Amino acid sequence: MFFGQKIHPLNFDYPERLGGNPEKIELSGASVRLRVACAAILEGCLRLRFENARAADPVQCSDAVLADYRVGRAESAKLAGEIAIFETPDGRVECGASQLRVTMAGVALATVANGIGGCGEALLLNFALTGVSGCYGLGERAGRLNKLGDTADFLTVDVVAVFRHTYARDDYDPTYVAIPLAILKVGERFLGLFFDNPHRAVMDVGQTRPGEFWYQAFGGVTDLYLLAGPTLAEVTRRYAALTGRAPLPPPWALGYHQCRWGYRSEREFRELAERFAAAEVPVSALWYDIDSVSYTHLTLPTSDLV
Repeated sequence: MFFGQKIHPLNFDYPERLGGNPEKIELSGASVRLRVACAAILEGCLRLRFENARAADPVQCSDAVLADYRVGRAESAKLAGEIAIFETPDGRVECGASQLRVTMAGVALATVANGIGGCGEALLLNFALTGVSGCYGLGERAGRLNKLGDTADFLTVDVVAVFRHTYARDDYDPTYVAIPLAILKVGERFLGLFFDNPHRAVMDVGQTRPGEFWYQAFGGVTDLYLLAGPTLAEVTRRYAALTGRAPLPPPWALGYHQCRWGYRSEREFRELAERFAAAEVPVSALWYDIDSVSYTHLTLPTSDLV
């Protein structure tokens, strides 16, 4: 596996013509053909679907979005010269042969010139970071809160197995989960971008080219969910409604849990429970983690857990 890989925009082909029908416009060129459709999903949420004709699998098979929101209401575009315009109560999308502009809740976001491209199965969306002072999200990653100037790889792998030479430094990427959500701050307003594609993807938020936000999917179908603000709370509320809210956990799950690698015996595990009790430290659960000698079922009496 080769991580840290990006495709430079110079390697992409860019559409030159706009055609298709009002519900699925087509962006085409000498060696690229992309289809784009817009749907209203829920209040304050639009979906743009990007289909690359050269992708090996043309089916969107992600289950990241709740089943009730996977279809939505198809929007029809109106042609204004070489621009297709999707005008909806929740926002406006303007799409040209290789450029895109979105306006929602007072936030405008546009691609650079030649901002939509294809390279074989790969898709490029290259947004200008004009007026953007913050980028938040990119999944459960350690590091600074504002991700401007960072890059993130979205591919769920066992990082310890793949990154044997670097994992001890705790600087590996990608991590065990892939949550391709970016929330951009423009002035005092926010706009969420959730890129739903089970294929591997990369986001580069101005690291390679300051002022440009690259999204690259290396294959598959990309659904871009646009989540309106104007506040950060509104964006996160819409994202939670789209993907599902977690149920309330049982009370014991909210307590202290002890877990580490390499418990060597059942006796060691029981002594651990005794030490917690002796120190009067409340603990709700003890976990056998990886590299422990025995994974056989072990039941501790409730008196062993404080």
